[in-house]
Amino acid sequence: MTWEPPAHWVRNVEWPGTARVHPPDGYNGLGHLDLPPQLSLAMQAVIDGREALDRLRTIVQVEGHDSIPAAADSFYGGRHSTLAHRIRAIEHRAGFRIIDRDTRPLAPTPLGRDFLREAQQILRIAGDAELPRSETP
Repeated sequence: MTWEPPAHWVRNVEWPGTARVHPPDGYNGLGHLDLPPQLSLAMQAVIDGREALDRLRTIVQVEGHDSIPAAADSFYGGRHSTLAHRIRAIEHRAGFRIIDRDTRPLAPTPLGRDFLREAQQILRIAGDAELPRSETP
């Protein structure tokens, strides 16, 4: 099943397989991007609303750290509880756990792995890709 924007949204198809979709009001910072036409329902929920790219940047950086506090120290200004809350909020939007907190280092759940792959693709399209820690030079 592919997602289709509501009929009142403006849709400009530029070439087969890609589309620009612009909601009539509201802003998520992604309307100008040529996103894949079959975004998962979880991704659609996570990127809905403001700060969509910030949510994606945050969740893709968590994997590979020893803990949420270690991740917060690394890329979130040491704000451990704020990062933990943000991750829970992203997972709530997605409808499932993305990060398995019982593994060391932190790793995605099976559903989370697909979600993070999709998030990386969107970040690359946005020119904003964050490499997972395991791929950094």
